[in-house]
Amino acid sequence: MSRLARALAKPFTVPVAVCTRHVAAMDEPLKRHIDAYAARGEDITIAVWREYVDGQRALLPYRWAKFRSEVAYLASGQMAITDLTFADLLVFVRFLTKCLFIFIVAVMVGRRSVFPSLEPTSPFVEEIVKNWQPNRLRGVAGAEYMARDQAAAADMAADKAEKSPIS
Repeated sequence: MSRLARALAKPFTVPVAVCTRHVAAMDEPLKRHIDAYAARGEDITIAVWREYVDGQRALLPYRWAKFRSEVAYLASGQMAITDLTFADLLVFVRFLTKCLFIFIVAVMVGRRSVFPSLEPTSPFVEEIVKNWQPNRLRGVAGAEYMARDQAAAADMAADKAEKSPIS
């Protein structure tokens, strides 16, 4: 193999070799698990994901029962508010802050934007329709409405230009 071919193939072969060494050094049960799927020719990532989902589904009744018991404990009044300390309040505020952060990140990832959604009549939509790539416009609320409106206005202007006499 030429030096150029080896240099071009190296970024692809080195990670594979590293993964192979890591699999060889793993604990025996996990290695047997991976080898069993490799021998059958199945994709282990799909199988592991399926096992994870099945495990989570099996835990749902337990989690539901635990949630009900905790809600019943809170509703019973056995926990006195006077027993709470400043540290407990601080932990609760930190928990709420983390929940808010996770929500904001999930909204940004879901919309793929840090900006709020645009109304169909927003002046920003017109600018987006004019200057963005057509492939990105599919995800913009109101872009189709604005593009249709602009096309109709262009058609009306063209019709008006055809009807008016040239001076």
